[in-house]
Amino acid sequence: MLIGELDIDKEELPPHMTHVSVAEITRAQKAEKESTDLKGSMRKRMEFLDMD
Repeated sequence: MLIGELDIDKEELPPHMTHVSVAEITRAQKAEKESTDLKGSMRKRMEFLDMD
C-alpha cells in the first residue's frame, strides 16, 4: 500500500493503481479486523485439540 496525495488535476493515476474512497478503506479495515478476531476465537476454541 502506498499512501500520499496526488493532484488529480495535474497527474493521472498510474495504470497499476486503483482509486478507492475512504469508505471503501474503512470497510476493508473492518472486514480484516473481523476476520482476524474470528480466527483468534476459533483458535481459542480448538486449543483443547492440541495434544503436544
